Amino acid sequence: MKSELFETFRIIFPELRNYEEPGDLSDLEELYDWLNTEVSNIQQIDIANYRDNGIDECDQLNNRHHVDIEALKSKIELDIRSYYQRYKEGDEEQDLDHMYSNDEQFTLDAILKNLKDVAENYNLTLFVIYAEDPYWLLVPTDNELNEQLLTVFNDIYEDEAPMAVI
Repeated sequence: MKSELFETFRIIFPELRNYEEPGDLSDLEELYDWLNTEVSNIQQIDIANYRDNGIDECDQLNNRHHVDIEALKSKIELDIRSYYQRYKEGDEEQDLDHMYSNDEQFTLDAILKNLKDVAENYNLTLFVIYAEDPYWLLVPTDNELNEQLLTVFNDIYEDEAPMAVI
């Protein structure tokens, strides 16, 4: 499994062929560091500070596809503000209680929805690793390779940090 995961990532991100595999596959942080050895291939979303979401660092967005990062960040900001505005205009007591139970999920959904929209425009697939603060990565769309990545990753990490395609 370990070698299959590394080989899959090396096919997706060829620059990783130049770097030694991390020694401890059970340590996800080592895997993430390896994936970002040369460029930022995997990003983390800080749910407590949604603006710290890795968009500025993402190699696929910034260097390979030259996405308008400011427009993407503005769209995310607009979606999140409109969510909070709906509650501000409503019955504050009832709506605020409901909002706080769902605001982190909405924030994550807004970020991922906008990333997915951009990904589809560039023939990329958005993967999310669900951890305390989720990670995301964009890979070229290749159904067979994408399925292989999902299967191999989840065979190893599903209990700790499952991966999904968005």
